[in-house]
Amino acid sequence: SAVRKAFEERLSGRAPEKRGNGLKFVKKLITEKSDNGIACRSGRGFANYGKFGENCLDILQSIPNQNFGTITLMVWGIK
Repeated sequence: SAVRKAFEERLSGRAPEKRGNGLKFVKKLITEKSDNGIACRSGRGFANYGKFGENCLDILQSIPNQNFGTITLMVWGIK
């Protein structure tokens, strides 16, 4: 749920800086176009968004989980 929250809530900022909306903004850009997708895996947590998000997640899940950090895969369609 932590990975999903990072893309859906304003969490990544720290005081006193006025930031922390980055992943939410990335998710918005991905989901507003039909040929995009994103998936993120961190430990056992994962999230995917957009038309090709499930495909990205399949690729990420094929990589052995070494518990060494976070990996994100994006597909960006260009027309």
